[in-house]
Amino acid sequence: MEDDINYILQAIGNETRRKILLYVAKEGPISYTKLMKRVGVEDSGTFGFHLRKMQRLLKKDDMGEYVLSDLGRKAIEILNRIGYTQMEGKHIEQPLEKDYKVKVIGDMLSYELTEDIARMYREKGYKLVFKDILKLTIHDMPRDLFDEVVEEIDNCLTVSAPSSLRDLVELKAKEVFNLRSIGRGGPGPKISMDLGLIEGIVSGVLTSVMDIISKAALKMPARGNLELIVDEEYKLDDIEELYLECSGGLASFKFGGRDRLVIWARPGTEPRVDLDKIGGRLRIDVYGDKLELNSSKDVFRSCRVDVSGGMVSLERGVYKELSIDVSGGAVKVKDVVLRRGLNLGLEGGVVNVEVSMEDGGEKVIRGELSGGMMKVEARVPRGTKVKVGGRTLGGVASIRRGSSRLSPGYMDPGYADAESKLLIELDISGGYVDIHIVK
Repeated sequence: MEDDINYILQAIGNETRRKILLYVAKEGPISYTKLMKRVGVEDSGTFGFHLRKMQRLLKKDDMGEYVLSDLGRKAIEILNRIGYTQMEGKHIEQPLEKDYKVKVIGDMLSYELTEDIARMYREKGYKLVFKDILKLTIHDMPRDLFDEVVEEIDNCLTVSAPSSLRDLVELKAKEVFNLRSIGRGGPGPKISMDLGLIEGIVSGVLTSVMDIISKAALKMPARGNLELIVDEEYKLDDIEELYLECSGGLASFKFGGRDRLVIWARPGTEPRVDLDKIGGRLRIDVYGDKLELNSSKDVFRSCRVDVSGGMVSLERGVYKELSIDVSGGAVKVKDVVLRRGLNLGLEGGVVNVEVSMEDGGEKVIRGELSGGMMKVEARVPRGTKVKVGGRTLGGVASIRRGSSRLSPGYMDPGYADAESKLLIELDISGGYVDIHIVK
């Protein structure tokens, strides 16, 4: 009984988790995507972290939607007794756990957490969750820094940490097969590898993964496990902004062709796809099954792609801004034209992007990576000047123009006064990124 009360108090001591509990109580059964929108969390990794922290308070029904468990109903009783009953309203009159942003770093072979990386995330207000990593290496750092930044270590095969942090690692670790202690100075220097060799290996893996997923997308309806649910005309004439979210299944978007919406789903079930038009904005959520959207309109102010699972394919179209955030799954972008900028965020999964930059003015590619693999081919007009900024604290970054390699701090002569220029800003703490500039 005492353990149950302690668990409830830990769970409801966070504002986001209180909202999750109240919305499930009020609207359950409720799907993952709908609950995430109700609570107002945009990052799937952060939302999944909070669900894991309160998993004993919730359960799934036969349709896979969330309802309260018996312990969850007790938690609601506690919230009611202390007066926290309004979705937008009262706060509990007692000290509570501070709300924070969660960064999930996972789905990779190896990762190294250094003191510099930990300080960077603390400055940004993040707590780190390490998940599904074969080899996690933690370098020596102050105990209070590690304790403040690292929230959880889950499902990692081998974790190596200095003996001075071992007790803290044990407290934060679960489902760790092998915990190794290393000397106070941390692990020895990393073995140097030829960057070209790394590029070849990772690029080959990325290409193979994208090919396998793409072929699977084409074959899904033919395998007989999905049936055609929707096949109709669908116009985007008044749409200026696109928001495409995928946490499972397959989503394909092609612009500049015939206006058509096609959805496949499992026989006898509602399609796990939501489409919402609000003013000049179209939001599409795909959390299972398969969707294809073709549109004759091909010019948009902005497009945001947010993927935590499954695959998204985006082909053709002209955008002022294109933003891609991936924590899992795969994204493939082909034959896209950008008028201003490309924003990239990668925590896991694979991304392959082919874009062309319009002539004139300054174009920007910004990227923040902590895991996964990304390949970008950027076609620029002849005479475009290039400037590279940012920092690399971990992982591997390769920026190429022809046969030349460019590093942070590089700037072409005459960049400031150039009519056409490209700024590349990368903040990398893990994973692999290859940016190839083609004229």
